[in-house]
Amino acid sequence: MSRSNHPLYQKGVKAYLVGDSTDFSRIREKTELSLTERRLLEARAFFRESKLKEALSLLESITPPDSIFLQAELLFLSATAHNQQGFFEKAITLNQEAFELYGKIEDSRGLFLTSYNLSVDYGRLNLLELSKYWITKAERFAFAVDEKVLIQRAWACQAGKEDRNDDARRSINKALQHREELNDVDQNTLDTVAADILFRCGDWAEARECLQRLHRKRSNREHPRVEFERLLIEALIDKKKLSVAGQIVTESPEHLLKWNLLKAIQDGENAKAHSLWSALQQGNPNVFGAPFALKNKSDLQSVFGVYLSKHVVKKAISSTPRMLVRMDGKGRLSKLFETLHKSQTPLRKEELIEKVWGTSYAPSLDSRLYKLIQRLRDEKGIKVISENRAYRLLQ
Repeated sequence: MSRSNHPLYQKGVKAYLVGDSTDFSRIREKTELSLTERRLLEARAFFRESKLKEALSLLESITPPDSIFLQAELLFLSATAHNQQGFFEKAITLNQEAFELYGKIEDSRGLFLTSYNLSVDYGRLNLLELSKYWITKAERFAFAVDEKVLIQRAWACQAGKEDRNDDARRSINKALQHREELNDVDQNTLDTVAADILFRCGDWAEARECLQRLHRKRSNREHPRVEFERLLIEALIDKKKLSVAGQIVTESPEHLLKWNLLKAIQDGENAKAHSLWSALQQGNPNVFGAPFALKNKSDLQSVFGVYLSKHVVKKAISSTPRMLVRMDGKGRLSKLFETLHKSQTPLRKEELIEKVWGTSYAPSLDSRLYKLIQRLRDEKGIKVISENRAYRLLQ
């Protein structure tokens, strides 16, 4: 059975894609839908709410249907759930299986979407030649305007991964030329992707402009992510300090965790920063590695990755200089250096006093710490800077 044998399901998918939540809900209640069709639409509803684990659990509970088209849809949506959770190898396997099934019924839309998604999956694994292969494959099935825009987006992402920023900028601007021809949901997606690409190209102001357009659309399904990145870019451009997360960011547990992590690092709350990183790592181990290390190059170049790298201390000095050991009888100067050197985040005075003096914090030790910090600053080749009432080595 092909796509044409599932007209009501197709209407539901269309309502989902254009963001018509009323029609989407109404169609899902229709008794004419088969159980499999209804569950596939319900999985898409979970995607809209960013409930990826729930979506995957539902998809895994579906018995493979007789319809080849629905079999392909099941694999395609399962691949999407894995991709969005960072399980790219599994997403590749599922997308390839879906591609084969769509091919059996000559479903050009399905062939386009799976080949496009395969280019994304391989790109996320930095397998760029395979990514290019699948973009070229997807071009063969791109007939509608929205599909041609996706191809330009794909080439822009590809160029960005290869550090060909001029080509990336050129391709994404070609896609933006067709922005007004897209439905509202596709416009939102294009602005979101364009902001990411332009940011990676160093066009921070242009990226902010895309996000500001999205900020004005409260109906945007990715609004917490948009607000998160918009505020981070503003902080980077305007050199502003992060404050308490706003209501919109708190709507996404992931982005609230990221925001609180960056704020903890900024404020020198070292223990809190490590705890928040552990929570992120447990939720997505394929993305978050050892403390404050992102596993993928793509994530390192994202708004979150750039902001993180600007606030996490990089290690360059291998050991405590011998001069510090010789001149410091009680070892506190060396202890201060080692404490700052070992920490990947800025440290507040309270934590420094506890570590250097080996006692609970007392305000009476503040002046002694400040003098010790000044002594360390006087050492040749060592720079200690203070940011947001926290200290770190400049390396």
